[in-house]
Amino acid sequence: MRLQPLPSLRSPTLQLFQDRAFNPALPHVLPAYATDPSHPERRIPALSKWFLHSHGGNGAGANRPTSSLNIEYLLRHLETAETDPLVPLEVTRFAHATARHPTSFETTQAPLSEFLRYLSTSTSSKTTPTPTNEITHLYLSQSPLPHTLPPSLLPSLPTPTLALRAGRGDIYLSSLWLGTPPTYTPLHKDPNDNLFVQLVGCKLLRIMDPGVGGAVLREGRRRAGMSGRGVGGVGLRGEEMMVGRERVEVDALVWGADGEQEDTGENEADIHVFEAEVQPGDACYIPRGWWHSIRGLEEEGSSGLEEETGQVVGSVNWWFR
Repeated sequence: MRLQPLPSLRSPTLQLFQDRAFNPALPHVLPAYATDPSHPERRIPALSKWFLHSHGGNGAGANRPTSSLNIEYLLRHLETAETDPLVPLEVTRFAHATARHPTSFETTQAPLSEFLRYLSTSTSSKTTPTPTNEITHLYLSQSPLPHTLPPSLLPSLPTPTLALRAGRGDIYLSSLWLGTPPTYTPLHKDPNDNLFVQLVGCKLLRIMDPGVGGAVLREGRRRAGMSGRGVGGVGLRGEEMMVGRERVEVDALVWGADGEQEDTGENEADIHVFEAEVQPGDACYIPRGWWHSIRGLEEEGSSGLEEETGQVVGSVNWWFR
């Protein structure tokens, strides 16, 4: 595979976005889309109200923002709400702090207030090893906004104009993603166009066109002894995509060891993978049918799953046509 930067559109007008990205169905990163001071109408209030931001010191990660949850602000809204919403959580367990692949994966639900308190607590309460040195990691994944947030917080995440006006104006779903890094979304494709906005922390995206992504998944499943499953009915975040042999093999092809992709068995000249790192306020457009995998990045200086106190990574997205 050959990595190449995802094409960029800075402060695009609606017409430019349609011409360069939406109409030709080509993915693009939109730097500072929600924080551009010349376009206050694009701002997403959650960026400044939900989180506390600062920047790192010296070294390779100096420009990456460090961040924590504004827990007092969020809990004030929950305390005045009629209900404390139950939110879907992924529970992923790792054998030890530096393990790359998990030993188990399951889903559960918890009140939003409890999950927010979990995110705001110190490292020790999130990653204290069990007697077997196992570490448990929680992630709020693909949680629909209307069912996740009390009504007073919904205006903090307004639907972007690009999603409302680039196509028919149909918004199929909007979702919140929130947790402590590293977070992981396996290789998959969506049935609708996706506008993704980073809220806090940093994420790294790898994106492949429909033919390339399908070939990568088929090869990963072949190596895992699951070649009969095909790729037509790929579901997001099924257990087989989050833990076990399929995850290991597909992850190695997409991300490789230490960032170097393995041979997919295809003609290397035909394998192009787009990559983009997004920071708070950046947006990314992913057309329907394009394959992508996403990692929430740890802040510089952390190791394995042992995060700095209160470190958070999160994003919001809208599926539309």
